Amino acid sequence: MRNVPKKMPETSCPGHFSCDRLQRAQTTGSSFASNVHGQLLNSLSTNIDNALEKLRQTEALDNEIQALLALQATIGDVSPK
Repeated sequence: MRNVPKKMPETSCPGHFSCDRLQRAQTTGSSFASNVHGQLLNSLSTNIDNALEKLRQTEALDNEIQALLALQATIGDVSPK
């Protein structure tokens, strides 16, 4: 009679092909998910950085427009009549 453990380990049963294969698949799946998650975070971070830069450029242009409008108001209408 073989000595069989009453409860098998949850992650792997050494020597059982299907259990070893399942464990490899879980490890591979976990690694893949981790890589995809990291790529998504990097992409999101890049998109946020790009959006912030565009916002800064827009604010800078708005500030320049406001300065020109203030200058125009100070000088008055100088267009030829």
